[in-house]
Amino acid sequence: MEQPAFSEDPPADDPAGDGSSRRSVAWILAFFAAAMMALLAIQFFAPSRDLGNDQTAVGHSLPDLRLEPLTGDGRPVRLNDLTGKVVLLDFWGPWCGPCRAELPHIAALADKYRNRADFKLLAVSCGEGGDDGPSLRHDTETFLQDGNLEIATYSDTEGYTRREASMVGGFEGAFPTTLVLDRQGVIRGKWLGYEPGVERRIGELVAKLLAESPPKKDSPL
Repeated sequence: MEQPAFSEDPPADDPAGDGSSRRSVAWILAFFAAAMMALLAIQFFAPSRDLGNDQTAVGHSLPDLRLEPLTGDGRPVRLNDLTGKVVLLDFWGPWCGPCRAELPHIAALADKYRNRADFKLLAVSCGEGGDDGPSLRHDTETFLQDGNLEIATYSDTEGYTRREASMVGGFEGAFPTTLVLDRQGVIRGKWLGYEPGVERRIGELVAKLLAESPPKKDSPL
């Protein structure tokens, strides 16, 4: 019986005839698979900056602050107006989803301390992309009315306070950015973004600072 003929030519995808091309392709595929798994692991296990873990500004004093009333019965605020007060400074915007989720909790915290003269909420409404245009007041009022939120809000004319805060890492363009300042104007807490439960940690820090004794004034010589 005639035996079938076998070709001695190597396969088209393995011109060397020793399987090296196939091994190379398999190695490349394995490398990319391992790289993808590593990237997924980094994204899954990396700590989120939205959980109040940002410490870049903590321990620094706010260089300056100038805010104007936007809605409600607020008055112009300067940095020296805040001496001796625990301050909750919130940069937010009515266009920002996380801000809209956070602000009712911020308003509830302010309502809790509405009779405390040594507490101040500064809810600074900011336009999208840094554009605090003429519609900002209307958009802010509409959001507050829809949410039945009775708080005063402020505008940061020409972004002055945001620039000052950025000098010590207190503002990096993220919304919302929430800062808690102690009676000496030192930043004691910073939160970027919002996730449920953050308001509890903000409230705990505010309560702790309010419980601290006010600094004693220097005795006259």
